[in-house]
Amino acid sequence: MKASAVIEQALLENTGWPAIRAVEAALATGIVFDYDAVLAGIEHDVEEVKGLRVGVLRIKAHRVAPEDSKQTCFDGLRSILHDHSATDRLFALETLCKLGESELPEDQASVNSIIEDVGEAAMPFVLWYRLDSQRDTADQALIRLLDSESGTTRLRAAYVLRRLGPLSGSQWASVKAAAQAHPEDRLAAGYVIAAAYVLAPNPDETARIRNHMLRNFNEYPASAQAEVARSLSVRSDPADMVVLAGWLDHTETAVRLAAAESILLMLRPDIQPVGEQQLPVTDEDNSR
Repeated sequence: MKASAVIEQALLENTGWPAIRAVEAALATGIVFDYDAVLAGIEHDVEEVKGLRVGVLRIKAHRVAPEDSKQTCFDGLRSILHDHSATDRLFALETLCKLGESELPEDQASVNSIIEDVGEAAMPFVLWYRLDSQRDTADQALIRLLDSESGTTRLRAAYVLRRLGPLSGSQWASVKAAAQAHPEDRLAAGYVIAAAYVLAPNPDETARIRNHMLRNFNEYPASAQAEVARSLSVRSDPADMVVLAGWLDHTETAVRLAAAESILLMLRPDIQPVGEQQLPVTDEDNSR
């Protein structure tokens, strides 16, 4: 099956978070589709699925062009962030980060309360949200979180580091070391190895990390496998196209979508996403 057909089939067949992932993959790769119909189906389940209203707002913010319409989505996300009774506040915080938003003065108390409620596991997203005011220390703080006893914290720290970009040599060495630690936690290990691959400073290290990552691929849970598949698009290595093509018929929707998106991004590096801004495909597990 062609990569675009994988995404289109997922748009037709899925609901809830899998549908959110399908829409984001389609938008990121420029696929034209009846998104209003898909969104209508997703919104039908908003009350039943934790955090789904956040995913809907993210898609709407991605699609709308007028700045005032986008601001409406941001306001909706901040309303969730400020609602101390909401169970999806961390989803909203992560999404605001993905949309390029930074902490406003009126957000500070709510973000601090999330830290109190969730603890260390919230810190990767908090550091991301506060990046504008703490850039000098954020990378190092995220590196330290890779040594956490909590697999969720390590996963989220790797997820954020991968998206923030280049690190110093010593910082990357810490990421590489973290990728070899806690091998029993296959979920976090997949996210950390994907970050190490994307951030590797030279071709030799890239090749070593890639070999390790692919050798252990089948041991990672589906969420981590999807993160590995997404990471392969960054290097645009022709050999990875063959690997990704083999995952288009994977049993897990998330992995099929990630492989399809990576293939399309590699084939068409100048692709114009549908909407203003290309977003990383989300995985709701990042906010749990």
